[in-house]
Amino acid sequence: MNCRDDVHARVTLTNRAASGIVATGVRKSSNSLSGGCVSADDFTYRILPQLVAPNSTSVVMDRVLYDGGSGCCTNPKQCGGTCDIEEVFTVVTEIGSVPAGQFVYTLEFSGCDACGASATSRRSCRSFSQAAAAA
Repeated sequence: MNCRDDVHARVTLTNRAASGIVATGVRKSSNSLSGGCVSADDFTYRILPQLVAPNSTSVVMDRVLYDGGSGCCTNPKQCGGTCDIEEVFTVVTEIGSVPAGQFVYTLEFSGCDACGASATSRRSCRSFSQAAAAA
């Protein structure tokens, strides 16, 4: 996916208990698996408190993860290449956190915006010349 594309996540919570549980947020942790990128900071998406009934599954989050695309470059004129990014999710509940899965995608740095101080999708990558020197 290109750095200007949106990354979308749908997170569900399965409650196998005999009583309901309230979900209050979804924590996301990003990891750069390859390509020398800097992954986004950990972030907790606040959600309206949602009761997940006993012995049921509910969607607790269904949204775009980053505003303004999935990546950015510290210097767009000298940025290129790809990175594999892993997004890991945990549902925050009234009784603790519950692992909610992960997915991996390949991020292509071509025509990316410059990283701003408040960029949610903060990703940096080495320039082509730095990547060639490292090889």
